[in-house]
Amino acid sequence: MVECEWRDRAECWGLDNAMFFPLSDDRAATGPAKKVCAVCPVQDECLSFALETGQPAGVWGGLTTTERRRLLLRLYKHGWSRGHLPSPAQLGSIKQQAWEPEAS
Repeated sequence: MVECEWRDRAECWGLDNAMFFPLSDDRAATGPAKKVCAVCPVQDECLSFALETGQPAGVWGGLTTTERRRLLLRLYKHGWSRGHLPSPAQLGSIKQQAWEPEAS
């Protein structure tokens, strides 16, 4: 079972959910949600939850659906699997690395 105790500490708690489920992944649509996520104290826990549960849509942990897919591909390439993903504490640095070019 996935831990969800972090939710009541989330910066988005009590905000309109529609902000976090825009109709597209473009910057204009996701910008407001990403601003909230940027200052959230449980951003990595939220992202971890989304990855572990395979959330198909929305901005979770500051990442869009497309960005989460990209991160998962990077994780899988480096030996992680859906049943064995990094802890929330590890995700911060891994998330940053996912947007850096890989050495060939």
